[in-house]
Amino acid sequence: MPKSGFVVWLRDITQAYTQSATPLNRTILARLPEQIRHRYLKGTIMQVIKPLYGIAEAGTHWWATYSRHHRENLEMDTSTFDPCLLISTAENPNFGIVGMQTDDTIGLSDESFSAREVEELAKATFTAKEKQILSIDNPLAFNGGIVTLTADGKMILKQKG
Repeated sequence: MPKSGFVVWLRDITQAYTQSATPLNRTILARLPEQIRHRYLKGTIMQVIKPLYGIAEAGTHWWATYSRHHRENLEMDTSTFDPCLLISTAENPNFGIVGMQTDDTIGLSDESFSAREVEELAKATFTAKEKQILSIDNPLAFNGGIVTLTADGKMILKQKG
């Protein structure tokens, strides 16, 4: 893909749900984990304020946060076919197509969009693993599939397993 000027990349957000910008809309009370109970008064109960893994609506909070980040900071529009598929706006000087699956993001973009994605992620202070770039030596695993790049520049998508 380097000859074409485009890159295929994968982004993995770390602890995505806890990075949601919105608080929960309901009250959730929980017992303190055994590992920290000794630090608090006996019988202390905590209130869960932010989305956590295991809370039904946590994914919705994260999706709202992350998709807003892409729309506002990366100048992208949501596809009319799938809200988890975004494409750069006509006004955007860079080109990118992004697919989201919970905490994983796959992108096809020009180099400038890819660099901007890194910059905007840092500005937003989202914690993430280092971006993986598709190459002959580095296939990408995304949503149950594996994308590989052949020596002659073809991309192949196979189901994992």
